[in-house]
Amino acid sequence: MQTMMIIDIGTTAVKMSIYDEDLALLRDATIEYQLITGENAIAEFDAEDYWRHVCTLAQRLEVSKLQVAGICVTTQGETLIAVDAAGKPLCNALVWLDGRAVSQGEKITKAVGTEAFYLATGIPECNGLCPVSKLLWFKEERPMLYERTAYFLLLEDFILFRLTGRFVTEKSLLTTTGYFHLGAVHCPSRHVCKGAGRQAVNRMICQPLAQANADTNLALKRKHLWHLLPVVCVWQSRNSAA
Repeated sequence: MQTMMIIDIGTTAVKMSIYDEDLALLRDATIEYQLITGENAIAEFDAEDYWRHVCTLAQRLEVSKLQVAGICVTTQGETLIAVDAAGKPLCNALVWLDGRAVSQGEKITKAVGTEAFYLATGIPECNGLCPVSKLLWFKEERPMLYERTAYFLLLEDFILFRLTGRFVTEKSLLTTTGYFHLGAVHCPSRHVCKGAGRQAVNRMICQPLAQANADTNLALKRKHLWHLLPVVCVWQSRNSAA
């Protein structure tokens, strides 16, 4: 019997479910975790732990004994992970509700203008939660780490990389990042480049993903999911509702 694996990474829990061909739930499991929080609205998490939890759940559900036909990935919002060229995290993930980049959001708003930012990105304001503000925060406050960073991945991008070995992204999540133009989601907005700097924006992932195959020579084989599987991703819930 063929099955489908669902990976759902929320703000404080990682969930995995297995469904049969009729979408009947066969088994599921959850791992809860706590964020690292602090002053100035800091909210972080060890980026590697996201993947460790996924692997632990796969072992707990004995996925290697199942005939998995495909994997579907869905995650929390705009959690940002700085990685090197090999995809290794260089620091903790900045969780989507981390609001440290308030002053950077104000700088971008001043440089671009609220109306121009809205018309380009569809986001009413550029605040401290916006990934584009956090890009500028890295550039200003962590310049050495910024220079070492090959890509700033969203959390879903990070999981997709671990599954497939490819640096790709998913369009629905890009709608709330602040650095992609509504008219061409995979291209940086010239307005945002004016505010955050083109170098910063170009470090983001610009290749949209519809579907990718999991690489048997990478994560899946190491974690006992050794079939060559299609991997798809779904819309973030709040974007779908909008």
